[in-house]
Amino acid sequence: MLAGMNIHPKWIVLLSILAARTALADPSATEKPKQPVRADSAATAAAGRTPTERKALMRQFREEREKEVRERGEIFARIATKHDYSGEYVLVHDQEVTAFLDIKDPRHPRYSAKQGNDDEGPPGSSKRRSHILVVPNQPRETIGKTLASDITAEDLELTQKVMRAAAALATRLGIKDPKIYVKSPARVGVGYLHVHVLGERDPNVPYPPSLK
Repeated sequence: MLAGMNIHPKWIVLLSILAARTALADPSATEKPKQPVRADSAATAAAGRTPTERKALMRQFREEREKEVRERGEIFARIATKHDYSGEYVLVHDQEVTAFLDIKDPRHPRYSAKQGNDDEGPPGSSKRRSHILVVPNQPRETIGKTLASDITAEDLELTQKVMRAAAALATRLGIKDPKIYVKSPARVGVGYLHVHVLGERDPNVPYPPSLK
């Protein structure tokens, strides 16, 4: 409707203020869950700023995201390093790794059918779904030791060790066609290295009892 029209800058500013006030007055806006900061959001906010301002803004977005991711990693650290298994289903704890059920696994104590709809999970009945996380007992935030660190050959070797432990556990539990992977550092949502094990299991063969 406004295409081709010459609008005075004063009206553009007034319309922007009006739109902002409308958004703040919308009660549904406060009901939406907080989403992690995305790179495209940062890029949009940086548009039209000076190089120095853009650099500072991108650093702020990065620091906020890393803070949120690290806070989520404290949950896995509690399980692997403090041996606090309350509210969790822990399958294995040895000298190097700890394995426990993801909350999207139907056997997890806090599982809900709505939460269990995992697009990355295998097809079929939820009763057959298996979603296990395997983490190193030695804390590290991702493949690299921290979210911001470069990845070295030693980092890759340590990650492979956890992935091999995950593959061995999948075989031991009889998980069919397991999908075993680590998310790339850019997609990490929990600041503690964890290997996903997704697949199908025989619903008649239960997991071993949870460790206490």
